[in-house]
Amino acid sequence: MSQRPPPTYYPPPPPQKSGMRTEVKVAIIVGAIVAVIIVAGVAASFQQQATTPNIEVTNRQGTYSRSCGSYYSNTTTWTLSATLVNTGGRGYAEIAYQLNGATVTSNNYFVNSQSSKDISYGFTLNSCQDPTGSTYNIIVLSQRGA
Repeated sequence: MSQRPPPTYYPPPPPQKSGMRTEVKVAIIVGAIVAVIIVAGVAASFQQQATTPNIEVTNRQGTYSRSCGSYYSNTTTWTLSATLVNTGGRGYAEIAYQLNGATVTSNNYFVNSQSSKDISYGFTLNSCQDPTGSTYNIIVLSQRGA
């Protein structure tokens, strides 16, 4: 006589679980979400810093010429120049040209990020001023992002 094969049971038993526990999977997912939030915050901080201009005045120079005397116009002409250096993001700077502590005029200049721009301004005073005792300055009054 032949033997019968053992009976098959349906459904078959579920396979044995292998791998990580559910708590470990949840901890990994939560950690990944926290890491993404931190990286996004740091990137936003760098982006904000990169969009803020940081414009400074360097290389200030001033020259003058006088037309004084009985046959001249009795004027003093000044030319002030400098270099604007931007180590931040692109933006505008309001620059004041000063003579003897008084602002003669102010202008707005655009300076691209991580670059420099040469500026110059000339003006004539209706007086025969002795420039040897005069002081000049070129300063940043304000700056804003572009």
